[in-house]
Amino acid sequence: KAGFIGLILHTSFPALSQPPIPVKQFAADKPFIFTRFSSKTSCSLTDLAAIFQKVVDDSIAITIAGTYTLHGLIVEKLDRGEATSINVRLTDFPRAIFNLSMQHDPSGLETITGRVVDPGSGDVLILSRINNSYFFIKELQKHFMTE
Repeated sequence: KAGFIGLILHTSFPALSQPPIPVKQFAADKPFIFTRFSSKTSCSLTDLAAIFQKVVDDSIAITIAGTYTLHGLIVEKLDRGEATSINVRLTDFPRAIFNLSMQHDPSGLETITGRVVDPGSGDVLILSRINNSYFFIKELQKHFMTE
């Protein structure tokens, strides 16, 4: 008798439970907006360094690969002694934000890092220092931003 009641209870509870939620949900692929740039594109250190001399609401221009210029407006600047961080809204890519930071090493070495991200794009540009030169490296957005 107890076994029969156990069997009835065991089979009735799954019927009353909620349907399972799928674990793997894939977002649709997003369009790439940085198609005009190669996978590794040089940029001007002079232009990058000049951005850190500017203030909020100043315009910026960065020459990329010697032929293309990114334009934007500084919307935020935070200076915390050993690091300065700047957010730039790019006019060339209206939804994109260019975030760049300068780390000040006690030995006097300054390193600039950054990235250009548009939430609606499938790609990002990562600013990296390679052998004392700066490059924008194109990467897939899904490695840097969650849905």
